[in-house]
Amino acid sequence: GCGKTTTLRMVAGFEDLDSGEIKVGDRILSSKATNYYLPPEKRNFGMVFQAFAVWPHMTVYDNVAFPLTLKRLSKQEIEKRTNDALKHTNLLKVAQKSPEDLS
Repeated sequence: GCGKTTTLRMVAGFEDLDSGEIKVGDRILSSKATNYYLPPEKRNFGMVFQAFAVWPHMTVYDNVAFPLTLKRLSKQEIEKRTNDALKHTNLLKVAQKSPEDLS
């Protein structure tokens, strides 16, 4: 491959850098030169793995919302962020479907 998964894993904080730094906007997530490393749980990034990526007993909406419930956000904030993510990924129309109903 060309390193897509490795790049995503480094941005998410699951893999160490060999050199350079990862910066999103003005925020440095990792820097080899300064030995700075922001833990994955503080990066506000997530990654969906290809295998075992979703909970089949939950709707698409609930799968997207679940990680936000672990952050103990308010119900309104969870709804807003979940709907924003579903709109951004063009999945709002299938939000109430089961993952097995998707192709």
